Amino acid sequence: MLLAMVVTAHALKQEAGDGKAAAFERFELTREFWSEGVDFGDLNHDGEADVVAGPHWWAGPDFEQRHSYGPSERKSPSAEAPHRAKNPEGEMVTVAGFPGAWSGRNGYSDCFQLWCDDFNGDGWDDVLVVSFPGKEAFWYANPRNEEGDWKRHVAYPAVDNESPLFVDVTGDGRRELVFHTELKEKGGACLGYAAPDPANATAPWRFHPVSAPHPDPKPQKWGRFHHGLGAGDVNGDGRIDLLMNHGWWQQPESLKGDPEWKFHAADFAPQAAQIHVDDVNGDGRNDVVTALEAHGHGLAWHEQGEDGTFRRHEIMGKTPEASAGGVVFTQPHAVEMADMDGDGLTDIVTGKRFWAHGPNGDVDPDGTPVLYWFKLSRDGKGGASYEPRLIDRDSGVGTQFAVRDVNGDQRPDVAIANKRGVYVFRQRGE
Repeated sequence: MLLAMVVTAHALKQEAGDGKAAAFERFELTREFWSEGVDFGDLNHDGEADVVAGPHWWAGPDFEQRHSYGPSERKSPSAEAPHRAKNPEGEMVTVAGFPGAWSGRNGYSDCFQLWCDDFNGDGWDDVLVVSFPGKEAFWYANPRNEEGDWKRHVAYPAVDNESPLFVDVTGDGRRELVFHTELKEKGGACLGYAAPDPANATAPWRFHPVSAPHPDPKPQKWGRFHHGLGAGDVNGDGRIDLLMNHGWWQQPESLKGDPEWKFHAADFAPQAAQIHVDDVNGDGRNDVVTALEAHGHGLAWHEQGEDGTFRRHEIMGKTPEASAGGVVFTQPHAVEMADMDGDGLTDIVTGKRFWAHGPNGDVDPDGTPVLYWFKLSRDGKGGASYEPRLIDRDSGVGTQFAVRDVNGDQRPDVAIANKRGVYVFRQRGE
């Protein structure tokens, strides 16, 4: 289905630390709330990056045409009747999608995370959607430019955690969905990953547990809304390990027979978001980067010592005095990392999740919905610091977003989707 769509764009400029001006062109694809997950992908096979959020995708490179691959007739109701609001032209219209900022009411979508990949081996990007914590993950088969809803297949029936990942855990060149889920035969929830069967693409994915249920120490029961999940090579052995807010699991030399991975306790965060692994200070040991409270304050990197323990360095706290550049915002519920300025160092991208639990929930729910990247600098002596760079003040993040160079200029771009709509920030450099 093709829908006419007005896309607004304007340039945002900022001063970078090296004296050059980094500019972002802002595309407002819609103010409707359909999703808190988003990704780039080439859905029409034309070589241009498109944007996918909820049941819609916008064709690149200008994102002016909106298509739908799934049911998209939802309206946002008020307490008594469909809510009406002014569109950009000043006309009163019924708000489509889920209740969000435009409708003036809080709601939740059926798309918390979303990724594009080819799952059936036909060379075309399909779409993987984690609908809601504790519920199904589906993938939608690309019909290769034929109109109509795409065929939906169940990937896994119950995906727990608010920050599931889609990464190559096994090193076979194919990405797996990382999450935890209740396994009755194990007697509780286990962390692990699910992967499709290349020989039977439409079959439900098989889950591979890596942890014992509720490992020791037991910080809390792993429920569907548990916060914090990551993947990366923590110990430098060349294999991807898995992390949660209270520690990490070391991948063994062989995955044959789904062995239990060794658990290492570590206090990364009370309620993390996405957890990243990167050598922040350049000492040859990989460190850990994450939000401290997805619904509160805090962003930090954890320096790994020679003995494998971690020391926290706070990047953003509760006050300007405790924060890099004096920047403070709450609810950094999605965190990504990328080399945003081409200096060879991996920077942090995050922002404020708007109305995570509505206008009366959490800390500072109506605060400015900012989007930042934090520039990494090293002092050459084992020290490191981050400097905040504003991307936007009228968007924020959802529960997952995308950072990728979409136009081949070697500058990463950003796409976000949340209760304020869907936006693309295309970096224009100097």
